Amino acid sequence: PISAIDIRSTVERGILLMEKMRWALNLMAGISLFSGLLVLYAIASRQAETRRWDLNLCKVLGAQRRDLYLMQLTEFFTLGLASASFGCCLSVALSWALGKWIFDRFKMDFSVLLYSILGTIALTILVGWLGSLIVFRSRPAELLQDS
Repeated sequence: PISAIDIRSTVERGILLMEKMRWALNLMAGISLFSGLLVLYAIASRQAETRRWDLNLCKVLGAQRRDLYLMQLTEFFTLGLASASFGCCLSVALSWALGKWIFDRFKMDFSVLLYSILGTIALTILVGWLGSLIVFRSRPAELLQDS
């Protein structure tokens, strides 16, 4: 017996399903990125508040604002570099494993990894900086009165 299958409609339905899956994955990635930025902001704010006395002491002892900013910039740069490097290494390892054992093929665009690392570092510095601005803007006299 010969059966007729409409390949065109089957392929179109498959493409439509893949588009919906792509949209859902992009939405989940965006939500994950947004929640990660919120968590980073909360951590930076809390960390700045707990280190308020240390920053105040540095200001009283004559540390320039530029030095304190550079110290924070270095800290957030290191945090961003470490987290981006770990995430990229983990994603490459998982992609390689999936590509080798499931798809029998592995191809990686390493420029995407570079952009991911640079973007993560930039976002970490920006969000960390915003989270600690309140403490940097306060004067040493205000901070000493709170103690």
